[in-house]
Amino acid sequence: MTIATYKDEDKTLFNQMKNQTSGTWHFLLTGEWSQSPYHQGKVAFHYRNTNSKKNWAILSIGFPKRIAVAATFNQLTKIEEAYERS
Repeated sequence: MTIATYKDEDKTLFNQMKNQTSGTWHFLLTGEWSQSPYHQGKVAFHYRNTNSKKNWAILSIGFPKRIAVAATFNQLTKIEEAYERS
């Protein structure tokens, strides 16, 4: 398993991995965050994957909206298995 994020120093691998996925985004979860009474908000996460279920990407919808994580597995992987392996 290979995981890359938008915060990695070398974004080359992340950009390659996130561009391997395409198609519809599927809802994963939503939540709220708070740093203080004046700094709070909501965030939602969606995922998409390739037909082979080997390449995955997670979209963060908040501020800013961006693909936050991309992962590649050596074999067919379900979303539940991807979570358990991370």
